[in-house]
This record gives sequence, structure tokens and C-alpha cells, in this order.
Amino acid sequence: MTPNKENTLNVTIGKAEFDLIERGVQKNLFREITDRNFKKHLLYDYTENLLYVAAGAWHNTEKEPDDILLYNEGTYPFLPTEYKFVTLATGSKINRKTMTVEVKDVSFFAATDSTEKVIRLKWSERIGFVPDNEGELASWFVVYHLGNRI
Repeated sequence: MTPNKENTLNVTIGKAEFDLIERGVQKNLFREITDRNFKKHLLYDYTENLLYVAAGAWHNTEKEPDDILLYNEGTYPFLPTEYKFVTLATGSKINRKTMTVEVKDVSFFAATDSTEKVIRLKWSERIGFVPDNEGELASWFVVYHLGNRI
């Protein structure tokens, strides 16, 4: 299989991270899932305007998953976009370095504090996101487990 527009994620990263991946020291690429980028990282149907949920991953039978930040008992319910490659770029447009790397696997994890405890959140109309040990939300990261350089 060869990289193309449909199976390749394009990411700009800093030089230090680029160098670590290039040397094979760093084997994972981490990206926070946000309102601005979730359609890039999650399997999304533009026609129906919906995200795909992994079979058996949604734990609440009373409602449909409706937020990319859902804590869902620590299991991310949405499916990742099925990328086979990541093209990484660093530097200015004049001195840009790029490389393409295989994606071996994809996983998700919720943001944690310094003690490795998941930071759960709730939404407050008055002040926005608030830490809450029983909150229904969490910040999620997608992890691209990298393979060989192409």
C-alpha cells in the first residue's frame, strides 16, 4: 500500500519531536482531540453529520453519545479515522523537512494529572469546564503507534 490523500494524516510538529521520531526513539504521535480537529482524527460521516461508535464501547443505554469529550467510564466510544500512514513535517516552508511513517495501531487515553488520575470535567454555563471527580467529560488524546519510515 502506498500513501495517498485518503490514507495519510498530515501533521506539522516541532523539530525536537520530528528528530526523535526520525531516529526511532519516539514510537508514538499524540494529538489532543478538540472541536477544531476531531473530524481529522475520528471516523466521521459528513453526509449524516455523525461520528461512528465502536461496537460495545458505549456504556450508557439511555442516550446516544453526543460529545467528543465524553468520559464513558474511561473508554473512548468513537472510532478513529483509519489512517495507514502519517506524513510529518517540521520547519518553515522554505526549510521544510518531511517524512512518512506507517501507522501500526491507534489508541485513545484521557488526560491525567501528575498522579496519573484522569482529569474528569463538568460543564458550567457560568464559567465553562470545571474539574469534577464525577464529571461526565474528559480531555482525550489519540495516539498513533508508529511503524517503519516509508
